Amino acid sequence: MGLPKETADLLFGIIILFSTMYTLFIKFDGTKYIKNFIYKIKDPIFSNKIRSLKNDIWTERINIINIYKNQELKKIKEQISVFKKDLKNSKDNKLNLKMEIKELKLNYKDLKKFKISKIKNNIKDNKLKINNLNTKFALNYFDKTKLGLRKKYITSYNRITYLALDKIAEKEAYIFDIEANNHDETKVLTLKNEILSVVENHDKDVKEIYKIYKENKKNAKKYLKEVKNDFKNKKNNLKSDKENYKHNLEILKVELIKKQMEVLSKYGNNI
Repeated sequence: MGLPKETADLLFGIIILFSTMYTLFIKFDGTKYIKNFIYKIKDPIFSNKIRSLKNDIWTERINIINIYKNQELKKIKEQISVFKKDLKNSKDNKLNLKMEIKELKLNYKDLKKFKISKIKNNIKDNKLKINNLNTKFALNYFDKTKLGLRKKYITSYNRITYLALDKIAEKEAYIFDIEANNHDETKVLTLKNEILSVVENHDKDVKEIYKIYKENKKNAKKYLKEVKNDFKNKKNNLKSDKENYKHNLEILKVELIKKQMEVLSKYGNNI
């Protein structure tokens, strides 16, 4: 084609690059971080728990940096220093002193390694707690509000579609067997009509489920609007008590979240 010989290497490099990028994008779930961020703003109690755990993680990381300040390790270092001085000043017993220093150094190394691994385990535990909180509260919140209705509709749509596809595949298999063996045109025609009937019923069921979903979504929006207006009115009433305003507002926000999470149970049952 008149292309330079480097073109093949260039194309191969582009394929590798985009394959790597695809893998990275699969591992990075952007919507999860966005949901967590939004929920943090909505729920101050949840936000405080996450902040506390993150502070604990940073404290543990600082402890790794300042591990040399640990009292047990400092004592061993002091003992090593003392033995080293004795080694310089002593004319006899040098071999025993060297052995003591060597043993203390090994103890220091093992103890330091143990303490660092303990701190790292604490960091892992705190990270796991954050992930569990995100799953339990943040992701659960979105699964039970308006997005939960959408998920329920998609699940129902897929269920109807998969059942229809199974029936069509089964009937097409029969058609294949008939055409391969006895060529019974009447049976083939009947099965093809049955396939058309399955498709028509599928379209009808899908339209029906979509109609219900749209109606329920409309009612859910109306309900959420009422809940939000009620929250605003209660929030305005809290301003009279300035001392407890922040605490009362946190309680009110938690109540709002609970009411918003009732959307799926109220409007998702018949989807």
